Amino acid sequence: MEDVKEQTKIKLEHLELPSIRFHDHLVFDDGQHRVELIKYGQAHTKGDGVAYLPAEGIVFVGDLAVNWTFGNNLSDQDVRYIGWIRALENIAQLPIKTVVPSHGDLGDVNLLHRQRDFIADMWKQVKQGLKAGKSSAELKKTVQLTQHGIFAGDLQETEGMIESMCERAQTQPDWNSGNGNPE
Repeated sequence: MEDVKEQTKIKLEHLELPSIRFHDHLVFDDGQHRVELIKYGQAHTKGDGVAYLPAEGIVFVGDLAVNWTFGNNLSDQDVRYIGWIRALENIAQLPIKTVVPSHGDLGDVNLLHRQRDFIADMWKQVKQGLKAGKSSAELKKTVQLTQHGIFAGDLQETEGMIESMCERAQTQPDWNSGNGNPE
């Protein structure tokens, strides 16, 4: 576990800002290979994007999806849960053979569906619990996510994600709409 924490620390002296910017879509095509950089809106962070290789059916999703037991960082300060859920739905519509997550093993389109279901289920349960007057501490004990396998594999991580979601929930653009469903 300590090795994982060490690997995730960013050394700011090595941080380099992008030299090319794009609004929603940027294509590189040398006649042999095509790479599409696509943004799906604010999700895990303000600047989420994927790299898609259509001929190969490969998509690099960064932190939009992970495939390991430590869950995903649902506590980024710029996270938008509904945006994240929608981004995963939209990416899953691409013709994909291989999903390359930021952490863990390669996957397929099913990885995107499973990540989406995990976030949507947590969002629904947290939103309903908070509307019912439950505290973050209560929700950490009552929100049930074990059916999502590896995404909820580490209880301490999952409780931290629930707490973060509780803290950010009332500032989300869609907080007051609907009955707790992610739509």
